[in-house]
Amino acid sequence: MFVNGINIEIIKGDIATVAADAYVVPQYRDHISTDGVSGRLLHSSAFRAVLDYGEAAHYMNYPFGYAVSFADSSAMCKRVICAVLLGMPQDEAFELVQMAVYFALREAEKHGLHEIAIPALGTGDKMPLDFDKSAIAIVSALAAYPNPRTVRRVVIPIVKSGRAYSRFRKAVRRYLRFVPYGLEEKAEILDYKVVFSSGVNFASEYGVNKMLCPITGAACVKTCCKIYCA
Repeated sequence: MFVNGINIEIIKGDIATVAADAYVVPQYRDHISTDGVSGRLLHSSAFRAVLDYGEAAHYMNYPFGYAVSFADSSAMCKRVICAVLLGMPQDEAFELVQMAVYFALREAEKHGLHEIAIPALGTGDKMPLDFDKSAIAIVSALAAYPNPRTVRRVVIPIVKSGRAYSRFRKAVRRYLRFVPYGLEEKAEILDYKVVFSSGVNFASEYGVNKMLCPITGAACVKTCCKIYCA
């Protein structure tokens, strides 16, 4: 099935077995997860990219709903895109998953990637979303992204039971049939305010003079430890 020019494939299986340019991996704000998708990658040849996220997150304290990527030198994929979702507020989970997928797609586009693998974000142990809501959050974010240029294929592996796979697939089909490609969700995503609360001085730490909003591209009000859309 196609959304916004992107071929979406929903399969049964583990994300680590998917051939893709990048994996989207749920992570904590300030440290790495040793369970789930992240744990499996830590025990694979892609462990270096996960550890790089852990080092950066310790200083950056990324906001929930953000996604950032790190190069992977293994043969598994080119980059690992870390989505900051673990420990997120339950009442904001749907919107935060949307945001994380939007940022993940932006990271993939920035690095010229063509194929990415995204797990059923927000589901699993101690996570607030069921498979229906996860499906709609992911696909609506893909639909809302303005004019994707390089990403042409998104694989969503469902590692749980056949029932979970069926529910996820049906929810996607239902969404694509009755919702006009996520226009309302797009407005919500573009209104999102990005705030870093790490206290890190970006200008001195990373050698930049001006920060840009990762969504709108507009110059931000501050260049130190907080980023707001101008």
